[in-house]
Amino acid sequence: PLHSRMPVSAFLSGGMDDMPRLELQLVALHAAGMDDIVVAYHSPSPFPTADFPWVRAVQLAPTATPLPLVQLLHHDTVLLLGPDLVPTESLVHALHHQFTEQRHCIHGLFGYDMTLAPATGTVADLVDPCCLMVRRPYAALALTLQHLAPDCPWHMTLSKADRKST
Repeated sequence: PLHSRMPVSAFLSGGMDDMPRLELQLVALHAAGMDDIVVAYHSPSPFPTADFPWVRAVQLAPTATPLPLVQLLHHDTVLLLGPDLVPTESLVHALHHQFTEQRHCIHGLFGYDMTLAPATGTVADLVDPCCLMVRRPYAALALTLQHLAPDCPWHMTLSKADRKST
């Protein structure tokens, strides 16, 4: 049975090289309560839209960036998911729960290193870029960081000024 609808958009970017894994991801996200899912892909193969009517698929040119597509998302809360992780419903709900308690942080699988830097007043959170929950204004930044360092964790910092303006 599907969970109740969650006000979260999911954004998946990459190829369709592993279509069975992508199908598992899409089914898991939908089962977790997401009905706004965008898949941006570079493959020349068509996306099987008939099998996934709740997914909006955008076929990109080989050199195109998916960053502008963030504007297509319906919700302010966005789950960015890489091609290697099939999330469980409990993972999606746990990230969403953490996110609702601290909306001005980027939450991910390894978001455990919360430290205060006294000199700058910033909070740093160590996250793995394969699975991030962010506010839509930060989604393009997070996607850029995923592209720059797809295989390693990175630090995300938000200043106090950023927190007041969002």
